Amino acid sequence: MSESKSHRSHFFDFSKFLEDCFSGDPVDWQSHFKMNMGWPFPLANIRENDKAYVLEMVAPGREKADFSIKFHNGELSVNAGNKKNDAKEGEKFKKREFHYGKISRTFRFSKYEIEKEAIKASYKKGILKVTLPKKVKADASQDNEIRVE
Repeated sequence: MSESKSHRSHFFDFSKFLEDCFSGDPVDWQSHFKMNMGWPFPLANIRENDKAYVLEMVAPGREKADFSIKFHNGELSVNAGNKKNDAKEGEKFKKREFHYGKISRTFRFSKYEIEKEAIKASYKKGILKVTLPKKVKADASQDNEIRVE
């Protein structure tokens, strides 16, 4: 995966867009456009090791049950609905600067071989972590003896 610098500018970075288009890395296009237009979205990191891809997404103030995570046709979709942070009985807000808005991000892994049945997700301290294990490729140098029956 290619390293990328912060996209938080008021102008669309067309050269970065083209680089992302043809890099082959998993790109979340919806968030890519939002990021370049200055719209908020949950930030995410994707790491890779020999055995898996690990996605970590910032999502504070949620519960495990709030998330809907699906992997279909090479795309990992992460969703969570709006969550109210209403004042408790007998209280009212003097100032309200944050809310728990809807989360919706999609990451494309179609170019990569993922072991769908072994995908795992966890949520701790405001970070959603999704581990996407790579499929184990058969060793082509290993002999496979075939018995005649």
